[in-house]
Amino acid sequence: MSLSQHIKGLEHVGIPVCNISRSEQFYSKLGFKLLSREHSTDEDGSGGVSFLGLNGLTLELYQKSHFPEGTGEAGIREAGAIDHLALEVTDIKALLCGLQQLGIETEEDGPRFLPFHKNGVSYINVIGPDGEKIEFIQKL
Repeated sequence: MSLSQHIKGLEHVGIPVCNISRSEQFYSKLGFKLLSREHSTDEDGSGGVSFLGLNGLTLELYQKSHFPEGTGEAGIREAGAIDHLALEVTDIKALLCGLQQLGIETEEDGPRFLPFHKNGVSYINVIGPDGEKIEFIQKL
């Protein structure tokens, strides 16, 4: 099975931020427009997410009360500013089967749901050979 048959293209780039309003203002100066604001409930119950777009590129700015690598700006800078690359897929379950057939482990046991966009999304993450996170996401 070729995974490429399920990958449509770049869906978004995820960027952790300390102050979502400040980051929205910065990216708006670069020409990005606010697409939506969402609330994400993480394991710790916190989270805010903004999606901004410019010429087909979508940024996901997300703010949490803490990051595993530290807190605030120091934690973000230590971890690196860009957290993940998200690829949009046509069928998340078929993609997961393809990953499993190739022996590629996912961070989650199965697709997860978030109430983003119109009808929500399903996603799974894999970790690349150098620790990079790749999210596969299907808009529902």
